[in-house]
Amino acid sequence: MADETPEVLRDRAQEILSDPRYAGDQPGLVDRAFDRLGQLISDLLSVVTGGTSFGGVLVGLIFLGLMVGLVVFFIVRYLPRVQPVTSERVRAVVQTTRNRKSRKEWLAEASEAESRGHYREAVRARYWATVAGLIENEEVPDTPGTTVNELRAQFEAEAARKDPFNDASDSFSDIWYGGFDADPTDSAQLATWDERVVGGKRGGG
Repeated sequence: MADETPEVLRDRAQEILSDPRYAGDQPGLVDRAFDRLGQLISDLLSVVTGGTSFGGVLVGLIFLGLMVGLVVFFIVRYLPRVQPVTSERVRAVVQTTRNRKSRKEWLAEASEAESRGHYREAVRARYWATVAGLIENEEVPDTPGTTVNELRAQFEAEAARKDPFNDASDSFSDIWYGGFDADPTDSAQLATWDERVVGGKRGGG
């Protein structure tokens, strides 16, 4: 060891480090793929820009457009969508309460629907005219989104009024939600039940 010169030691070190066991980390598959893609793009730009300056500008604009399109796509596709659920519900409740039709308006809508021969719409309007009458008489609460079954449970009255309201609720549900056909007889029957339910309150009061 004492007789070895620095040149000999350096050569020996290089020989040892050239062994594959001491080789550094090689680029991974993804890195090699990106390197290859970059090289292909570079070659393409070189070929086109070598022809005319206009061609280089055109390819550059196309490439820029593609990159912007990819960015927009990923933003739209993967950016979480935050819905202001609470505020939307509050606005919906306020709007429903403010836009509730009166009994008079529902009855006018029913008459117009009957004149046009739209008896399903007439049945719907007459039923909600009855409900509006009960709300105006403070016999059921004015709660937006109340279902038919909830209205039936909330309306507490003697059988002479309760039974017609239940019948009207069944008929309305079958026609409007069940898809049953309606004719002038159905609309007239809703009007009769309405008179017994709402008119019965006036008569009894």
